[in-house]
Amino acid sequence: MRRGFKYGLFIGFVSLFYACEKVIDIPLNDAEVQTVIEGVLNDAEGNNYILLSKTTTVYAQSDFPTISGASVVVTDSHGSTFVFEEVDTVPGRYTAPELTVQPETTYMLEVNIDGAVFTAESYAHKTPKIDSITTVQQDFGFSEFLGYIPHTVYFHSFDDGAVKNFYRFKISVNNRESSLLYIGNDEFINGQYFSAPFLGDLTTEDDSVEIVMHACDQAYYDYLFSFSNASGGGGPFTAAPGNPVSNIQGEKGIGYFTALTTDTLTHVVGQ
Repeated sequence: MRRGFKYGLFIGFVSLFYACEKVIDIPLNDAEVQTVIEGVLNDAEGNNYILLSKTTTVYAQSDFPTISGASVVVTDSHGSTFVFEEVDTVPGRYTAPELTVQPETTYMLEVNIDGAVFTAESYAHKTPKIDSITTVQQDFGFSEFLGYIPHTVYFHSFDDGAVKNFYRFKISVNNRESSLLYIGNDEFINGQYFSAPFLGDLTTEDDSVEIVMHACDQAYYDYLFSFSNASGGGGPFTAAPGNPVSNIQGEKGIGYFTALTTDTLTHVVGQ
């Protein structure tokens, strides 16, 4: 894992130069519309969902059209089957509140949309454990603008050396979840005690900090790692080159399906 590795969304700025030249309109080809499946299973009861939608073209100004009336079923390696029902108030969102992810279990997804079948699977790794959270008061040259010297949050954990691990981390400060994406793997810390900072989210005295640590499979890690490369064009599922890596199987299907295990720890800065 690259310590403190952080991956956010990048916005490109285009400079416009004017000259006495003829304006040439270049037509853009529309890509084929694809089915988007976004599935997250969790070890917190009721906290899992499958989202179904369609990609939009490069010319579209509207949100992604959702898909209703699909059959969505998840089966685990122990033989249990969970039928996901569409939420009445949120078209395209399917849930199975009774499903709770169990570690060291494989989950298989099957989605049937008017006869078109899409599948995916994900292995739930052992639940990771956060050993502790600490903060260090560091200036970074920001105090002049902030009006105070901020604290950097560090989490500390042990990596399981018996398996290859992939992680996603979330940080919330005063119940407000960060919009930044933090992911990592154990390439450099396999089997070791390690620490890593949340460099993009600074805190101050008495702030309440919550860290969520997810163990995920490589497919979801690869999706997240490739996400920002695709999102520069307006989102991960616009019809443009370079969609994120997908583990969805099926004709014209993209997206991800993952089963996560979780550990959560809270800390008050300065205490």
